[in-house]
Amino acid sequence: MEDDFVVDFGFDYGTTSITVAFNVCGSEETHLLQFQSQSAAKDSNELPATVVWCRNRWHYGPDATHEPGAVVFTDVKSGINGRTPFTEQMWRAFNKVNSHTGVRESPVSLLTNLLQYILNHLEKEIREHPKYCTLLGDRSFSCESVKKRCWVTYPVRQSDSLHLTLVQAARAAGCEVHGVSESVAAAYYGVLKDKVKLRASSTILIADVGGSTTDVATVCVDYVDGSRRIKMACATDGKPLSSCVNASLTFSRGFQWRSVSQ
Repeated sequence: MEDDFVVDFGFDYGTTSITVAFNVCGSEETHLLQFQSQSAAKDSNELPATVVWCRNRWHYGPDATHEPGAVVFTDVKSGINGRTPFTEQMWRAFNKVNSHTGVRESPVSLLTNLLQYILNHLEKEIREHPKYCTLLGDRSFSCESVKKRCWVTYPVRQSDSLHLTLVQAARAAGCEVHGVSESVAAAYYGVLKDKVKLRASSTILIADVGGSTTDVATVCVDYVDGSRRIKMACATDGKPLSSCVNASLTFSRGFQWRSVSQ
């Protein structure tokens, strides 16, 4: 029996752009996924969050808005999260698609197809890598022995709708799904990748300032045998605007993603 081929990919679904990092079979290397564009001079590791429905299917990437007669979806994440006026704007676009085509589309189907688009790019990049291609062999990327674990970042102040939509879409795309707070993800990246300059054990505050939300984490860092270690990372209440951070921060338990995704 073949060993499982395991792909972990982090799905950072931002307000204006999407970034995906991936790791194969627990290797020491982590890569940023590249997205192709016909109109851009070179590939990019950022995918625009704007989505288009045209010719009875979803279109993603920088070329999507060039489609004639397209129904354009912007600020989808804010819309799913229940923020005005983006929720009303999102459902007007869905109603337009459904009334013109008779196809019943929804936020779950949009994000499911988005994740399948990402998985297609992921498979292509893995098959072009000599080492990973050898490990994958002739297995189909959709077979059971190819485990795809999707790590979704989410704002601390999220709605049940955003939470469940992300989980349902990742599961429908064939992925095992886990969630991590955007501010905690930023904290781990900043501390463990040495982006934050520290010389001794410290307690620090890290803010992830996004397109429409600001999320903050309090992080306790110490050193073990000369290496940094995060003792504790606590996400605080997110703020709805990216332009300000309230100095009065309260701790939040957040959601138990694992119990929902299983």
